[in-house]
Amino acid sequence: MNVVLIGLTTIGLTVDAGSGVPAVLRVRGVWAVTAGLVPLVVGANRRRLGGPWAMIASGAIYTLAGASFLA
Repeated sequence: MNVVLIGLTTIGLTVDAGSGVPAVLRVRGVWAVTAGLVPLVVGANRRRLGGPWAMIASGAIYTLAGASFLA
């Protein structure tokens, strides 16, 4: 999954590189939100097993950072 996400991000950055910094930041924001949701959801599902809080926190931080790029 991560390889596909990185590949799509690379394609997006290549296409949007000529469009300026805002377009590149939007692509980076989408990547960060998507990359953050994966550990957030996995960590939340494993929470009843003792929960990896670092994974949940990391996913939340990535998601919030990506959302700030999109705002």
